[in-house]
Amino acid sequence: MTQKKGTFVNIGGVRVDLNAGMIDAVTNPPPGFVSKHRFQATDLYARAREIDWFRNCGSPVTVELSMHTESVDSWSAAMIECESENWETATLEARNQLTIFLSKHNRDKYRNWNNITREHKEMLVNPLVDEHIQPFQKQNDLSMSLVHSVEWNILAALMELSYIEYNHGCFFFHELFMVYEAGHCPCGWRGEWPNGSLIVY
Repeated sequence: MTQKKGTFVNIGGVRVDLNAGMIDAVTNPPPGFVSKHRFQATDLYARAREIDWFRNCGSPVTVELSMHTESVDSWSAAMIECESENWETATLEARNQLTIFLSKHNRDKYRNWNNITREHKEMLVNPLVDEHIQPFQKQNDLSMSLVHSVEWNILAALMELSYIEYNHGCFFFHELFMVYEAGHCPCGWRGEWPNGSLIVY
C-alpha cells in the first residue's frame, strides 16, 4: 500500500522523497538536446493543420535533423518502438529540458505553463487527434501509443514555441514536428538521452 505525506511516499515500507533530485536538476541541469537549426516563431497551428499525416511512412527519410536517424520498415515495428521505455524517457527528458530552463530563467512565465497547455490542447491538439490521428490509428488497427505519442509531441512543440522569445534553445520537438510535416512518424529513441538515434517510420 502507498501512502502520501507531504512530498514523501511510503512504498513497501520505504520512504521516498518525490522531490529528490529536483533542486539539483534545476541548479545543475543534465545535458540536453542541442539543435543545429535556428527556429523562429511560426504559425505551428496552420502548419499542423496542413500535414498529410504519415503519407511517406516506409519511404526513405530525407529530413535534415540534428540527430542521427534510424528507420523501421513497418507499422508493427514502429509501434514496438513507440511503446518502449526508451522513447518515453527521451521525450520526457526533452520536455523537462524546457521546464528546467524556464524554472531557472523565467519562473514568472513558467507559472502560466498549465494555462498555455490547456489552451493548446483545446484549440489544436484535441481536434487534431479527433479528426486525423485517432481515425488513422483505428483504421490501421494500431496501438493507442501512436495517438498518445503524437499528442505529446505536438503539444510539446507548441510549448517550445510559446516560450521561444526567451531564447531557451530547446527544440527537440520542433525537429519531430519537421518529421511529421515530411509525412513520417518519429516513433522511438535508441541510446541514452541526449545521445543516440531517432527512430523514424
